[in-house]
Amino acid sequence: MGRGYTVVGAGRKRACYARPMETRTPGTVLADRYRLREVLGRGGFAVTWLADDLTTGGQVAVKELRLDRVPDWEAIRHFEREARVLRNLRHPRIPDYVDFIAPEPGPEGTFVLVQQLAPGRALSRRLADGWRPDITRVRDIAARVLETLVHLHGLNPPVVHRDIKPGNLILSDDGEVMLVDFGAVRDRLATQSSLGSVVGTYGYMAPEQYQGAARPASDLYGVGATVVHLLSGRPPSELPHTRLRVDFAKVVTVDPPLARWLERMLEPAPEDRFASAAEALTALHACAPTRATSEPGGALQVAQPLPDDRLEIALKDGAPGRARWLAIPVGLGFAGLAWTLARGAIARPLLPLIILAAIAIVLFVAQGWPLLAGSSAKALLRLDSREWSLERRVFGVRYRQARGPLRELRGVDPDLRSAHGKRRGVALITTGRGHVIARHLDDATRARVAELVAGFLARHPGG
Repeated sequence: MGRGYTVVGAGRKRACYARPMETRTPGTVLADRYRLREVLGRGGFAVTWLADDLTTGGQVAVKELRLDRVPDWEAIRHFEREARVLRNLRHPRIPDYVDFIAPEPGPEGTFVLVQQLAPGRALSRRLADGWRPDITRVRDIAARVLETLVHLHGLNPPVVHRDIKPGNLILSDDGEVMLVDFGAVRDRLATQSSLGSVVGTYGYMAPEQYQGAARPASDLYGVGATVVHLLSGRPPSELPHTRLRVDFAKVVTVDPPLARWLERMLEPAPEDRFASAAEALTALHACAPTRATSEPGGALQVAQPLPDDRLEIALKDGAPGRARWLAIPVGLGFAGLAWTLARGAIARPLLPLIILAAIAIVLFVAQGWPLLAGSSAKALLRLDSREWSLERRVFGVRYRQARGPLRELRGVDPDLRSAHGKRRGVALITTGRGHVIARHLDDATRARVAELVAGFLARHPGG
C-alpha cells in the first residue's frame, strides 16, 4: 500500500494514499479523485499536471511538491503559504482553490495543491511559438493584470505575487488574462527586522526583491518587465541595461507617453514607481494615443474585423492649421481678382488691387496648393501574407500606387529623412528604397503605424 496522506479541502479531512512521485504517470489517480493526464509545467521544485476531477467531471490543475526533492523547509513553507492564500482568494482572474493534500511525516511525502484550470495558454508559450501582439493587445493585457493587482494589493494584509512574468499569465482565446502560480506569494509586508527570502525570476524581479524586501511596487516592476518582453519578443534579462535600468528604447519603439509610463514602472527604486497598481492603471489609460486610434475621423483608421493574415491602415495626411492660415490671403486674392476683373469692364483699372491679387495667386501656387492638396490626401496601406500595396489619393483621385511581395518589406520608418536631413514623412521601407505613406502626422500616429506593421511582419516572417 502507498504512503498515507491527510487531505484538507472544503473544510474536511480524510485519509488517502498516493504513490511516490517518481512512479507518477498519466492515468495515476491521486486521493481517489484526480486522474493525471499530462505535465503542464515544471518550476522550482514543483510539477504541475493537467488532471481530471472524477468527482465533478471537470479538469483541474494539480501542483505537487515532493519532500525529498527540496533542499530545505523554505520551499515547503512557500507551498503551504500558497495554499493558504489561494484558499482565501476570490477573483475572476485567479483560478479558484479546489483542494490541498498535506503529507504525513516521511521523506517521500508529497504536498498536492489543486486549482481550477485556467483556460488558454501562457504568454511565454505563445511568445515561444512566434506570437507578437500589437501595442493595443499589450496595453489590454497590462491593464487586466493591473486590475487584478489592485484587488490583491487592496487586501488586508496586501497580497504581493512577487513573480509577475509571461509564464504566469494565461491568455484565453477571448482575451481574458488569468494570473497563476502563487508559489512566491507574500501576504505580509517585509520590514528591516523580518526580511523574507529572495523569490522571483531574474529579469522580472524588482531590485528590492534581491534583498527579500518585496512590496506591492515590486509587482509593478514585473508588469513593466512583462510589457517590455511582449513588445520586444525578448526577455528583459537579454536587453541592454543602463545604470540598473532596462534600456528598452534601444529595441522597442512606442509613443512617448507609453515610454514614460514604462520608464516609471521599471524604476530601480520602488519609491520612484507609481504609488499603487490603481495609479499605474489610471496612468496607462491616460497615455493611450489620442489620434492614433481606429476611431472614424481620426488621423489613422485600422479596418476591423479582419483575418489575422490581413492588415489595412487608412491615413489622413495634411496640416490643417497651416492650410486654414493660408486660406485667408488665398481667399482675399481670388476675391480681389474677381472684383477687379468685374470692375475693369466699367471702370478704370485698379493697379494696387491687381498686384495684391497676383501676389496672392503666387503665394497659393507656391505654398497653399501643396498644403491644401496635402490636407485632403489619404493613404491606404494593405498587407496580407503574400504582398503589400500602398495607394495615395488627393481630392479622391488616385495619383500614386505601389505594391510588392511581403518578403521585401522591412518595416516602417516613422521619420524618413532625405540625404540633407529634410523630413520626408513616415515611409514604408522595402528592399533598397522607401515609399512615403504620409508627410504630416503627429508622433503618436507615426509610431502607431510602425508598431502595426512591425507586429504584422513578426506574425508573418518571410512572407
